[in-house]
Amino acid sequence: MKGEKSNRGKSDVKKIMRHYDGEYLYRKGLTGRGTEIGIIAFGAAKKKNVIHFWQHEGASTSQKRLKIREVFSNRFEKTPAGKDDLEATQDAEIAGAIAKRAKVKIFFVPEPYPNIMNFLNAYLTAFDDPKISVTTSSWGLGNQIAYLARHRLVTPHYRYLLNLVLAQGALEGDSNFTAAGDFGIHGELRSTYKNHALLDYQNTGQDPLATNPFVTSVGATVRSFTIKENGYMFRYRGPETAWGFATNIWSNYQKENIYLLLLEK
Repeated sequence: MKGEKSNRGKSDVKKIMRHYDGEYLYRKGLTGRGTEIGIIAFGAAKKKNVIHFWQHEGASTSQKRLKIREVFSNRFEKTPAGKDDLEATQDAEIAGAIAKRAKVKIFFVPEPYPNIMNFLNAYLTAFDDPKISVTTSSWGLGNQIAYLARHRLVTPHYRYLLNLVLAQGALEGDSNFTAAGDFGIHGELRSTYKNHALLDYQNTGQDPLATNPFVTSVGATVRSFTIKENGYMFRYRGPETAWGFATNIWSNYQKENIYLLLLEK
């Protein structure tokens, strides 16, 4: 980027590592050498963009560090993400910049709508790769999968399938990291009245991937924030907490007798 918003000379990774007290890993010489990170993604990335970011962050820029593999899918529509997806690009950039010497492999599923088979195919492909020792995904199955299962639009045995596949990775000794889901603390907006919003917790529940016992760790946290969406202002004031429903945010609301998320025009 040009102009005042340019980030030339400043390191994003240093800021992240400082915030989460991860700099001591570098002092111990832990830079990811000898490991390969598998990223489960909807789209692929252009290598030149990822390597450009790695160069900016002082990480290794070897062409051999980044690989991209397309995973078979039962797609019925071309993915809008394609081979230059912003989210997949950022995942590869940050993973390879923090683990400065690790190799990164994107498992690209060309499917615009997540489904259980494509999701499991991606993980099975990653686990069957003997070089992969760490997997990370921002895909998820979505909080609505339980709702779909209740209406027989998804097999009610999807959790058993998910457990079986993720257990394979755990038995192989792979570390498996995931995000807490796209809905975060907002949930589904069920209805509005004046400047109040009623959230629908029944349909959205926890993401079955983020709450799976074979996941090593769930990422994504949120601090105090203010964000404007669709003309409304969402605000959260409180301690840094996990992003999702299994948090202390709801208890904080209850303590203050706030049962509706207040929105301000």
